[in-house]
Amino acid sequence: MCIRDRMYAKSNGKFTFRYLHAAKSVVETITRAQMFAEPSVRYASDNFLSSLVLGYDHDYGEDELLLHVDDELDAEFQALYGMTHRYEADTLLNTEEDVEDLAERLLATYAQVARWVPVMTSIEHIQLELMDDVTVNLDRASKPRFGDTDMRVYGIRKDVMAGTVELTLRGIE
Repeated sequence: MCIRDRMYAKSNGKFTFRYLHAAKSVVETITRAQMFAEPSVRYASDNFLSSLVLGYDHDYGEDELLLHVDDELDAEFQALYGMTHRYEADTLLNTEEDVEDLAERLLATYAQVARWVPVMTSIEHIQLELMDDVTVNLDRASKPRFGDTDMRVYGIRKDVMAGTVELTLRGIE
């Protein structure tokens, strides 16, 4: 699970940095009629965080980092799901306020078992990029299921020759 700021190559050959952000504006809507197959919803029980250990303010002389530990949700997740997941990372942050802000953003996004949905759609959605927010209809063809749901793009496979865009979407709760 990648949760740090990253540099991505966009489909136009340019590079961009993407970061965790609160759901703000939906870029596009993908209707049920625009999908080539019925969406299959998966809840990845190994893809959540219940605690964080973030290293910051690196002392290069001693080769040591200060640690920020946030494990307040461990007991709740143990009771709810019977398991916990701890994420440990070293950062380049220097202040305690910055690392607390990062921890808050990470837990706001990943302290839940989210809905993951692969969607195969037409080439009309080719302009979507990683970390874009979309609304997608997750109803079955025969009956309602989840309705219109806001999701974030975490994976893209574009096949121009076949005229398809395969998206890996994660629910925004």
